[in-house]
Amino acid sequence: PLLGAYKYWKSKRAGFLRAIRFVKDERELGFAYLEKGMQSTLALRIAAADQMAWILIDQGEPNKALKLTKENLKIFSESRSLKWTYSHALLALQNWNKAFDQLIILNQQYLKLLPVAEYNYLYTLKKILTVSLKIELSHKQRENLHTVISDYEDWKVNGILDAGSEAWIKNIETNLEKIRTNRAD
Repeated sequence: PLLGAYKYWKSKRAGFLRAIRFVKDERELGFAYLEKGMQSTLALRIAAADQMAWILIDQGEPNKALKLTKENLKIFSESRSLKWTYSHALLALQNWNKAFDQLIILNQQYLKLLPVAEYNYLYTLKKILTVSLKIELSHKQRENLHTVISDYEDWKVNGILDAGSEAWIKNIETNLEKIRTNRAD
């Protein structure tokens, strides 16, 4: 599955070089490798389906990606990696409420892994805040958002920021201010 994903994404990212035929377009070959991987052992099947889901999201077919990720999660329900793919399929479908709930779950899991999972923690927080500005939050979602914001405030005071995190922190702070302004009503 990794070779299939590599061939697809290498060709996808080649852009101009692919257009002038400097780099061969192997997206279809990569997709075929992933399809073959989905006929293999359980571990390879899960990995291939997960990579296939990312490609389907990229190709504008998030419904198919969502189906693959749901099947994977039936087998490995606690996999953060599979939940990550699932949340992105939901985001691509603009299923904001389910995406919000899934991102909350991931964020709380990454919080427990800090400082190792700082990137994932900040990324999910950033997405949670962005989505929260798009939807009318239920009571439970507001409570979850409050918890996530409180956890972030505690972490920000006590945590050690990676040097590359400042831009994300600025984005998060901007969205927090929007949320405070919008929710103050």
